Amino acid sequence: MEGRPLVREATLREFLAAPAGGVESPQPSLWAEHAPGSHTWGMTIDLSSCTGCSACLIACQAENNVPVVGKDEVLRSREMHWIRIDRYYAGPADSPDVVFQPVMCQHCANAPCETVCPVLATVHSSDGINQQIYNRCVGTRYCENNCPYKVRRFNWFRYANNPRFDSP
Repeated sequence: MEGRPLVREATLREFLAAPAGGVESPQPSLWAEHAPGSHTWGMTIDLSSCTGCSACLIACQAENNVPVVGKDEVLRSREMHWIRIDRYYAGPADSPDVVFQPVMCQHCANAPCETVCPVLATVHSSDGINQQIYNRCVGTRYCENNCPYKVRRFNWFRYANNPRFDSP
């Protein structure tokens, strides 16, 4: 394996002994920083407890009002999520250990999806969160293509005034 390993694992003692706590220095940005809002948002996942059950995926979907489209639309690749769970294997091939890595939308301070949306369906809130305004979305998929984390899964379907979704 060349370069940095896909998954870096360490005990708490090893992590605390690492220089700067194992955190990489921030990279320069092309955009000016947003002014901090009155709230600070964050999400923490205990990776030592992660079993890959997807409960965080469902919680993220509920918290962000991401539409649930059902089996037929998922088969057409029209589902949308702001998180994915990667699975890596470590150890011997005949009995590998499984390591799960949740990768969520970073709600970046300078989200790359915000700068490419032609209809401002992805915007930056005053609270410092990257927001999706679903009814503005026209389906260009620029947000998905510009995401360096590749966590946004795209859904584009006309829900308003659609007899398939309106109750009788």
